[in-house]
Amino acid sequence: MSSDFGLVHHLWNSGAEPGTMLDRALGEARLDHLTVPVVTGPIEKFRLSPVHPPHTFVTEGGWHFPIDRRCYTGGPVKPRPARWVGKQDVLGKLGEYAGSRSVRLVFRVDLRAVTSLLEHEPHLRPRNAWGDENVAAGACVLNPDLRELLRGTLADLTRYQPAGFQLVEWMPDLAIDRGAARQFSWSPVLRQLLDVCFCPACRQAATVAGVDPDQAARSLRVHAEQMIADPEGYDGVGKVNEDRVLQAYLDARRRDSLTWLERLAESHGERRWYMLTDHRLRSDPGGKVATAFANLPPPCFVPVFRSLKSPLGDIRLEEDFLDPVTGRRLESFGLVLPLWHPFVRQAGELVRVVSAAAQAGIAPIDFDGLEAAPGEAVDRLRQAVRFARRG
Repeated sequence: MSSDFGLVHHLWNSGAEPGTMLDRALGEARLDHLTVPVVTGPIEKFRLSPVHPPHTFVTEGGWHFPIDRRCYTGGPVKPRPARWVGKQDVLGKLGEYAGSRSVRLVFRVDLRAVTSLLEHEPHLRPRNAWGDENVAAGACVLNPDLRELLRGTLADLTRYQPAGFQLVEWMPDLAIDRGAARQFSWSPVLRQLLDVCFCPACRQAATVAGVDPDQAARSLRVHAEQMIADPEGYDGVGKVNEDRVLQAYLDARRRDSLTWLERLAESHGERRWYMLTDHRLRSDPGGKVATAFANLPPPCFVPVFRSLKSPLGDIRLEEDFLDPVTGRRLESFGLVLPLWHPFVRQAGELVRVVSAAAQAGIAPIDFDGLEAAPGEAVDRLRQAVRFARRG
């Protein structure tokens, strides 16, 4: 796969004018695309050199572009525009600017992180094996109303002519309370069990596949309670993997999600699709999320992983992106790297990591954090991309 370099650009930073950091980065580094978060959860960002004050931008999240309500008539859940947008169309202006620079746009949609959706639409909340709502985990991706909302959102965004879409953690049982201190975090398997959803939509998908959701819930509760009672003596990994009913429940819902995503992608023609996930490097010890997306037929979802390690030099390309089942390198995946990092004291470190990633066939490679970096970050970006393109 040929290299594809991009920059994560938040709309509230604007910067689509000559001489700005964004303009310099696109021109000097000759980047291929901009990854633009267009639907997000709550965000607080510091900007070192904003085009306009204040330096700190805060938003409750939502849809960061003016919505066309005609695209959302198919379902009862409606989009919730971010208040800062008002009537302005910053995304449209960015599209015109990107077109003038021959740069493609990829839209990042983090629908599950919009907390106001769960506040106003409680039926979107996942439920654990005990029947309790798991509000912090984010909306369940099998919920038909959430799916219809995503379908309408992507249809709405097509007027901006994106080259692709990047969905954030759109898989069952991936909690979105990223970075939060979570109970039982000392056991990734136990933590995953507590996140498994048994909402009506998930139960229906399992039933259609011939799996008894009640029996799966009972099995999960037994495993979780045994792991809590005897964390050192109970082989949670082995027991869960050997539990045929529970595994069938998990697989039925994964297949349902992947099948739906395939149909959604096919309806959008030639656009490229990406799945942004932290979980391959954080709390997916079985690697099933990455493997599932890497094995999708065209049009495929390329899994894109955020770099969660520091310093950047600790990224082990020979280990971090292997299929845990076969041991082979995943054929398609991407990477998001922080552009300005306190542990990367010399530009050579970024050059080394980016060059190694490009040689390994990783694409896309996105750089994040330009808005909070000093001016020399553009020089570092230009150098890293130049050396990577040379091979």
